[in-house]
Amino acid sequence: MSGLTNVGAGNVTVTPGATGYTVTFGGTLNAAVQPAISISDPGDADTYTPQYANAALTSAGPAPYNGSKGNWRFDRIVFHGEAITTTTLTDNGPNPATTAQAINFTATVTGGAPAGETVSLEDASNGNMVVATAMLNAGGVATITVSAGTLSAGTHNLFAVFASDGNYLASQSSPTIPQVVNSVTGIAPTLASSQVGDGTAQRSTIDGVTVVFSEAVNLNALSFTLSFETAADNLNLQNGQVTSATYTALSNTNDLTFASSDGGITWVISCKAGGAADRLGAGDTTGDLAGHGIFADGVYKLTLHGAHLADAATGTANFNNSMDSTVQFADGGGTLHNSFAALYGDLGGTGIVNSNDSKKMGTALGKNLGDTGYLAALDFSGTNSGINANDSKKLGKNLGIQLLLP
Repeated sequence: MSGLTNVGAGNVTVTPGATGYTVTFGGTLNAAVQPAISISDPGDADTYTPQYANAALTSAGPAPYNGSKGNWRFDRIVFHGEAITTTTLTDNGPNPATTAQAINFTATVTGGAPAGETVSLEDASNGNMVVATAMLNAGGVATITVSAGTLSAGTHNLFAVFASDGNYLASQSSPTIPQVVNSVTGIAPTLASSQVGDGTAQRSTIDGVTVVFSEAVNLNALSFTLSFETAADNLNLQNGQVTSATYTALSNTNDLTFASSDGGITWVISCKAGGAADRLGAGDTTGDLAGHGIFADGVYKLTLHGAHLADAATGTANFNNSMDSTVQFADGGGTLHNSFAALYGDLGGTGIVNSNDSKKMGTALGKNLGDTGYLAALDFSGTNSGINANDSKKLGKNLGIQLLLP
């Protein structure tokens, strides 16, 4: 037991022996009271509380009865080497909070517990369920965040727990902190507007559509379906070769991209370069100037799935009473349809390539970006690389074609 420093009142020494340790006290001892001993080890700063058995006076040395000095011998000393810790909890709010808000707490553990140890936040009102955890920093402080929606509406009596790790004793904060959580009901979003392409009448070069909601929404891959009917299928339906329209759903991960630049109010759903609907084909890796593919000729329907489209503020209020809704788009003349057309050469947005479109191609042919008469909508590649003979041929093939919109 070499290296032990004894802590206590008076002059105390510890001498190791064959069967135990002799503890010698300097000062006056009461012979009727067994001494209480506290010993610390400077090697790890732990505090040891010895527990002993068969304590008896030794025959050697001055007897303690003389009131001056004496020895106690302990046949067995058990050292408890875990340091004592104390845990406190601070509620940083909000309190009360709503089910849509995150709640922040600070747990502080004193007693030397090292960084990286875990502190748990538990709910005494719910069977001591752990609602969040965090790790201590070097100062013994853990910042705990309870995510929105974790705690149900009501009052939750919370406390922090530091678990023993073999070196430091467990401790928990007291008293519990009553955290009040109120339920919140969101406002169901509605569709404010929709737009095809760049918002102009042309349907010749379309790389995406825009939908604007009345408030920020959580739109994800399950929130919508964009399906398309090829131009050939649309013409076959018109000619009576088929009796019903055939639409194919595009993949929201492989064929489309979607993003919002204003926090979730305005969403742009774009053709993905190289996707199934890209008119430049599967080999398109760069897309147009915006990096998007360009929708191939056909008729497209956008369906919003209300069950997977909720307000961003609370996540509780679904679009259109959780039912599906087909988005209406205006054609170039302002007429609303349950679909939109993409048709190369259709500059008027009427679903048909006519002689006026052909004349405009004649004017634009050979023009480059910046030239008078250049029309980006007639650049088949969408890269503003100039209007060339190939573009003119493609428009010629579509001359007279009309797509019917449901």
